[in-house]
Amino acid sequence: MEKWLRSNKETLGFSFIKEELQNNIRLNNELLISGSQLKHISWEEDGIHLINGNKIIIKEEEICDFWNYIRDVGVIDMKKLPNRFVMYENVMLDILNKLDYVQPIIIVNEENNMQDAAGFQYIGR
Repeated sequence: MEKWLRSNKETLGFSFIKEELQNNIRLNNELLISGSQLKHISWEEDGIHLINGNKIIIKEEEICDFWNYIRDVGVIDMKKLPNRFVMYENVMLDILNKLDYVQPIIIVNEENNMQDAAGFQYIGR
């Protein structure tokens, strides 16, 4: 069943992703965000906790909403990301990229200029 779910990622519900996130965070509790900021990360009852001087909490409901957004839109243009996700976009995209659910992509803007890694694509599409 798990093999079938992984081959049909568009059907993955949040509970499956939550379990994968929890397992990944247990195995590696340090996260290098956008290749520069090292954060200590843990999954607590209420969601993801990041600590590096300040403590940041991403609530489980927010993680679920972000996951549903990614799965629904397929291609995430960082310049068009809804404001409610901007605060923790780098953290979640870095984590989901490590789990192979999203990958960085190049987006061509209106002037036909390419911008490196200006977006992400949901792998399930």
